[in-house]
Amino acid sequence: LWFAENEHNQGHGASDDRQQICMTKVRKHHEDEQLDKLLEKQAEEKAAAEKRHKEDLKREQEELKKEQEERKERREKEKRERAEKKLQKHLDKEERVVQSWEKDDKTVPNVTLYCFSLMMPFGYEPGLLQEQKLRGVGIYACDEAV
Repeated sequence: LWFAENEHNQGHGASDDRQQICMTKVRKHHEDEQLDKLLEKQAEEKAAAEKRHKEDLKREQEELKKEQEERKERREKEKRERAEKKLQKHLDKEERVVQSWEKDDKTVPNVTLYCFSLMMPFGYEPGLLQEQKLRGVGIYACDEAV
């Protein structure tokens, strides 16, 4: 068998039947090697394809996460802008009210308010009114106090 499989002899020196068997074995051995190489190459290609597939999935997940974060940021930005717009509308409305009061102050002559307070003679209320008087707030913030 060694003589038949030796690459220099390739079956020479043996009987025709033996030579035929040896050549068949040599061909089968060669085909097996080629098949092994082919299978190894296919396994490498499959591993490379799986690796690319995993990388693609990872990249898609990262892109999806990035898109979700961007959408979240856009929603938050829009929410802030709506809140700022609502606040600005409220401030504008209050500014108009203050301006109308100032206008009324100038056009309505000698308007006064009579301020009074009702309190219980016991408890915290006498102390509260005394503190308001000291600080000049509440009914004591009027133009005149009696």
